[in-house]
Amino acid sequence: MSVRPIDCPDACSLNVRVQYNKIIKLRGSQFNPVTRGRICKTVAKCYPAFVHAKDRLTQPLLSTGPRGCGNYQPISPDEAIQRVHRGLQQAIDQQGAESILALN
Repeated sequence: MSVRPIDCPDACSLNVRVQYNKIIKLRGSQFNPVTRGRICKTVAKCYPAFVHAKDRLTQPLLSTGPRGCGNYQPISPDEAIQRVHRGLQQAIDQQGAESILALN
């Protein structure tokens, strides 16, 4: 079971069959009541290539310089989640819960 990682608000649920660490079959899952087992052509066609791309990030990175400079350092998944949580909490504290747009 997986969810489409591409920025789509309905977050279609996926049934993914993997063999030798490669996707061999991909179809929609009934788990999401919005998509009800359907997936778009983009996911059907591109998802395996996206997952198995050689340049895909495999760990979180932290920007270490001015915005847009391209300097990053690896951080742990736990640290990344803590940083996201702190940022969201700061936005809620300063601007209210409505300042966070929930997307799947």
